[in-house]
Amino acid sequence: MKTKTTKPAKTKYSPTYWNGEGEAQEFYDALNHALVPDHGAAATKHGEALRWIGNIYHEVYNNGGGNAVQYMTGGPRELRGDYANGIDTIVMVANLTGAECTTLRNALKYGDAMCDGTRPRSAKRLDDIVTKVIRAVLMAHLYSIVPPTK
Repeated sequence: MKTKTTKPAKTKYSPTYWNGEGEAQEFYDALNHALVPDHGAAATKHGEALRWIGNIYHEVYNNGGGNAVQYMTGGPRELRGDYANGIDTIVMVANLTGAECTTLRNALKYGDAMCDGTRPRSAKRLDDIVTKVIRAVLMAHLYSIVPPTK
């Protein structure tokens, strides 16, 4: 007799940066204040990467990705060009892997599922990517500081 195996229930994941409790939240807040303007593009590529990861995170959890995706009748969900370019900037600055790039794209395409908790692993991966971007921007910012001369 075969025994029925059940898949473990998905645990609802609460997005940490959305709740202001991300792993590198204090660094994000400080860097965002220093590098990202209130409106428009940042002055540096690192500021742009930070701006875009914040925009993507906000778009996923505030709008379910709806503003970032073009819905084709009977076809796939395609990212709008500005979000695709933003992801390219993030990938370059934070040296993201192909899988991490795919996670960003899918987070926008399926943001509604991340908001309702049906994609907890994707939500966790997105938080991990945000942390990775913050670390990359922090390191670049620290390297840019010129020590005082004696």
